[in-house]
Amino acid sequence: MDLIKIEDVFDGHVHLRMGHLLQSVVNHTASHCSAALIMPNTDPPISTANDARQYRDTIKRAVEYQNQPFAPLMTIKVTDRTTPEMIRNAKKAGVSAGKTYPVSVTTGSQDGVSDFRKLFPVFSAMQANNMPLSMHGELPGSPWWTSEVDFLPILDMISRKFPELRIVMEHVSRTESVEFVKSRPNVWGTITAHHMYYTEKNVYARDRETIINPHRLCKPVCGNVEDKKALIAAAISGNRKFFYGSDSAPHWESNKLGEKPAFGIFAAPTALQIVVETFVNQGASDKLQGFLSDFGLGFYRAHLSENKVARFFRTEWKVPERYGNVVPLAAGRTLEWQIQN
Repeated sequence: MDLIKIEDVFDGHVHLRMGHLLQSVVNHTASHCSAALIMPNTDPPISTANDARQYRDTIKRAVEYQNQPFAPLMTIKVTDRTTPEMIRNAKKAGVSAGKTYPVSVTTGSQDGVSDFRKLFPVFSAMQANNMPLSMHGELPGSPWWTSEVDFLPILDMISRKFPELRIVMEHVSRTESVEFVKSRPNVWGTITAHHMYYTEKNVYARDRETIINPHRLCKPVCGNVEDKKALIAAAISGNRKFFYGSDSAPHWESNKLGEKPAFGIFAAPTALQIVVETFVNQGASDKLQGFLSDFGLGFYRAHLSENKVARFFRTEWKVPERYGNVVPLAAGRTLEWQIQN
C-alpha cells in the first residue's frame, strides 16, 4: 500500500497562537485538515463569545489558500471567572466547547481553575446547552510523571456529577487514563502523534530533571514504553471514544531554549504522517479514517460545507530542522510517508 486517502481530516486539539506566530503556523494545519478545534489559551485568552468570533475571523483571514476549505471550531477558556451566562452566549455564537486548565500546569494557564467544585454551575450550564467540556488533565503540584493520573479523581467526580456532560480528556498520555476513558460513558480522549512516538527517555534524563531535548517537551510529558503501547492500542482499536488531536503547540525556537523552556511541540507539519506510519506498521490502516476524521467530527457534530481529501504517499523524506523560527516534531528525522491534498 503506497497511497492512503483520508476524507476530511479533523484535528481535535490545536494551538494556533496569535500575531506573527499564527501567520507562521496556521497553514500547516489548514492545508491538510478540513476542520480543527482551536485552543483558547492565547495571550490574551479567548474567554467570551465575542473573543471567539474575533479569533475565528482572524484565523480565517490568515489562511493562505482561501480555496482550501478549513473550518476552525472555536473554544472558550473556562476559568474561575466564567459564568453560566457566558456559556449560554458562547453556545449561541457557535462555540464548540469550553476548555479548562488547572492553574499553572502548562503554557497560558496562570489564570487556570483553582477549584473545580466552584465551577459546578458552569458545568451544569454546559450540560444543559450540550456544550462539551474539554479538559487538560494534570494535578497542580504533582510530579510530571504522575500529574495526569493524579488528576483522574477530579475528572471522575465531574463525570459522575454531570452524567450528560460530554467530556474530552485531552492528550491522554498514560495507561491509567486510557482505561479511565474506556470505563466512563461520558468521557472521550484525544491522542497525539508525539505521545505515540516519544517516551519520557526522549525528553528527560534518568534523574527526571535534566531535559535532553526541549523541543520534545510538552504537557503532559510523554510517558514510558508501556504507556506508549497503550496509546497506540487505543488509537488503532476502532473505539470511537479515541480520536486524533495533534496538540500542536508552537513556540519560537528562542522560547524553547534556556533554563525554563516553554511547554509545547510544533506537531502540525509532521503529526499526520507519524500517525499514518504508526497505523500502517501496526496493520491498522483501515482504522485511520475513523481516528483521523469520523470519530472527532462525529463527537463535535460538525457539519462541513465542503469536503477535502488528504493523500498520503509512501515516500521517505527528512523533516526540516525548523520551519522559519519554529522547530517541528521529529526535526531531522526520516519519515516514511508524505502528505498532499
